[in-house]
Amino acid sequence: MRQFKGGKIPGPFHASMGQEAAIVGSCLALRIDDAMTGTHRSHGHPIGKGAHLDALMAEVMGKEGGICKGRGGSMHLADRSVGIISESAIVGGGIPLATGCAFSAMVRGVDQVTLCFFGDGAVNQGTFHESLNMASLWKL
Repeated sequence: MRQFKGGKIPGPFHASMGQEAAIVGSCLALRIDDAMTGTHRSHGHPIGKGAHLDALMAEVMGKEGGICKGRGGSMHLADRSVGIISESAIVGGGIPLATGCAFSAMVRGVDQVTLCFFGDGAVNQGTFHESLNMASLWKL
């Protein structure tokens, strides 16, 4: 937060303060090859999943050495090396991506888990209901 207030982090900054226990508890149950999607408050999620802190900070600060080459910014952290397929500023935006990722694992015949973080506001989105419906139909 100090870096943001000091002007070192460009653009919006949505910390995940207060969500640490849910993040760490969930991510500790995952393997490195398991997939995960996050929300717009996903700074803690990559840390919990095992992403490299130097590359995460570089990304948040818009630096070329970031996990998305400084182009993802604070709300779009993705690191495929540790299974983070996406984080989205769109409410409920990660849910259909997670559904597709889980479908991919099923088609490939692997036991990969896909974890999707979302807030209560996402439950009111069509993507939530549509994705759960598809997950049920496909037996994901």
